[in-house]
Amino acid sequence: MVEWSELKDSSGAADKIPQLLIEAGTNPESRAWTYLWARLSDARGVYSASYAALPSLAAIARSWPAADRYMPLSLAGSIVSWPDRPGGVDPFADYAAEIAEMRDLADLSLRSPEVDRASYVGILVALTYLQGFAIDTDGVENLGGSELRSTCPRCGQYNYVSLGDSGYFSTLDYGYLENSDVRRTPLIAAHETSLSGMAAHLLLRTRSDRRVDVQLQLKNFFGSVECGNCGLVFKMSEHVV
Repeated sequence: MVEWSELKDSSGAADKIPQLLIEAGTNPESRAWTYLWARLSDARGVYSASYAALPSLAAIARSWPAADRYMPLSLAGSIVSWPDRPGGVDPFADYAAEIAEMRDLADLSLRSPEVDRASYVGILVALTYLQGFAIDTDGVENLGGSELRSTCPRCGQYNYVSLGDSGYFSTLDYGYLENSDVRRTPLIAAHETSLSGMAAHLLLRTRSDRRVDVQLQLKNFFGSVECGNCGLVFKMSEHVV
């Protein structure tokens, strides 16, 4: 039995984690997920309680249908992907059974036609982390966003990027969603032969699942942006803020 009061999360003692896991397990839209992310995998890393939550996250994912597994799988993936591990924990050894089960559940979800594009992308990234890729490899932590901001490395100008829902383009106008008259510069999609590492790994999986919609998103995410201010063409995924 886990002694949560002896473990730490981002706020200190982790005694609130069990109740948050119970609440989160009742609904994919529960606000408890926001609190779990903040306490178990924040910008600073992970904590001793983070690993102890993996069995519960596996149980939640197991109990939910394919289309609803994004939250438990993505949080688990984020937890195991951090290279700095408090207490010397090796989640892939210490929680091997839970991680193997979540990999299988993620695989089943990705094959389901009921999973929408946004959930598919999130589960796909989670699966790569559960397979052992390090966090934010090739900038994929930002892949799930349909509206991004990429900073030009030469002039520092923010370029607002639409990645799917409204098309594939960049603009300097923050209000582009409300104003269709703003200047929109098409993104320069990467050719699949130019992709390597995690980018190539992700694309290969989407081809296996016949997710043409996600393939287009991947190619544009790993492609280039032409800065609307100075004209520099730069790789978008490397400069998302």
